[in-house]
Amino acid sequence: MKYLYACFFVLILFTCKTKSELAVINNKPSHSLCPEAGTCTFEVLQNNALMINYNKLGELYPTIIEGSNLVLKFEYKKKEIADALDSGYREELFVELENNNLDFVTSDFKSQKVIFARWCYCKGQTGYYKIKEGELLIKKLSDQTYQL
Repeated sequence: MKYLYACFFVLILFTCKTKSELAVINNKPSHSLCPEAGTCTFEVLQNNALMINYNKLGELYPTIIEGSNLVLKFEYKKKEIADALDSGYREELFVELENNNLDFVTSDFKSQKVIFARWCYCKGQTGYYKIKEGELLIKKLSDQTYQL
């Protein structure tokens, strides 16, 4: 069931009708769609790779290591409610791309490293998940502009 929620979120994230152009200048997007109830951040980690690890319980977690690829990290953090200890909510999305192949289209995530994480007081729905279904398009528009 938790995989269904993760896939549903990624589908919603990437299937909005509006197209968003993302120009990365000092690791900040020039234009992005972010809910008003929170803040979004975007990081480009050059010369890195995404290593997928598993703990003793079989749960996965990523580690960013030195490598020859590009790791994109998107984060959404909902504004917390004052005087509520469990109101925190955060989502992260990690995508590893080859430096020489930044025009990227896929609907087969089995061979790709795309990780979704949810951090909240959501019993049984918190942690990292490998994305297995959906569609991802990354297109280079100019030297500093990408469309996601």
